[in-house]
Amino acid sequence: ILLGSTSKLGTGVNCQRLLKAVHHLDCPWKPADLQQRNGRIIRQGNLNKNVNIFNYVTSGTFDGYSYQLVENKQKSIAQIMTSKTPARSVQDVDDTVLSFAEIKALAMDNPLLREQMMLDISVKKLETNYNSFCRGQNALKNKLKKDFPLTIEKAKHDIEKLSKDVETAEKHKTADNKFAGIEIQGKTYTERAEAEKALLAACRTIKPYYGCGVKDVEIGSYKGFDLKAYYSNVSNHYVLKVQGADEYKVELGTVDGVRNIQRVDHLLGSTLKKELASAQYKVESTQLKIQQAEKQLSRTFPQLKELEEKQAKLKEINDKIAAQQEKTENVELPKVSGDCL
Repeated sequence: ILLGSTSKLGTGVNCQRLLKAVHHLDCPWKPADLQQRNGRIIRQGNLNKNVNIFNYVTSGTFDGYSYQLVENKQKSIAQIMTSKTPARSVQDVDDTVLSFAEIKALAMDNPLLREQMMLDISVKKLETNYNSFCRGQNALKNKLKKDFPLTIEKAKHDIEKLSKDVETAEKHKTADNKFAGIEIQGKTYTERAEAEKALLAACRTIKPYYGCGVKDVEIGSYKGFDLKAYYSNVSNHYVLKVQGADEYKVELGTVDGVRNIQRVDHLLGSTLKKELASAQYKVESTQLKIQQAEKQLSRTFPQLKELEEKQAKLKEINDKIAAQQEKTENVELPKVSGDCL
């Protein structure tokens, strides 16, 4: 059995090897103190696979307020550390103090004050959920107004260009995918092996460019597409730019025998078709999202009635507590005669 205070058995104490349970006899002022206490037992090196944590709270005493205060502090810290709350500001809880009337109510086990605490927690949770719901609704409105239309517009623009390039590639498609010839620096090559060497030789004449952006050089044409190339200082490879209705890039191998033309064929074949299908799917999926968003915007917060009822109840309890405090403050103290001094 190990007895100690938070300061004595806090950070830096290694006593976890045989600890089985931790008992919190009081509530500290900081959430970090509770974490440090639990950190003595929930710690690497403890031989017990399962441990117990006990918190002792005395009904009708200051303990309830202390734990509520720690909870509020932890919520404030979590807002900053996790960004999970929809709130745009964090309330400072360091200046939270108890009035004498509240201390008296705690000491007298005032049921209204306990009900106020529990109801206040419930209302704050509902308000957080409501703010999150409103935040989501506003985000959907912005998407419907701006994001979704821009996505569809861009996808349709891509579909238009990709459709033209797929059509161009299909027109130049040969039987059994035989090599149809390529024009490199004004000369036409009908043999694939010679064409591979000529393409690589043309690229090797390109010098690295160390200015802003890239500086490409015209190489020739292939299957109705213009070819340009540049040397990438990032990947240390030659990059071929295939220009049609849109522009596409193919990274080239720098070793003889690497099938660079086959990479271009793959781009003009399956890759363009996949990108076209992806753009078409983006239009369809975005239109579906628009329908779902419009349906979601027609809904109201499911717990709105409960929130309004609890807010009204909390106001009623606050008014009763305020009336009790005012009544207590207006009580006249008995006069003391001079003989008693």
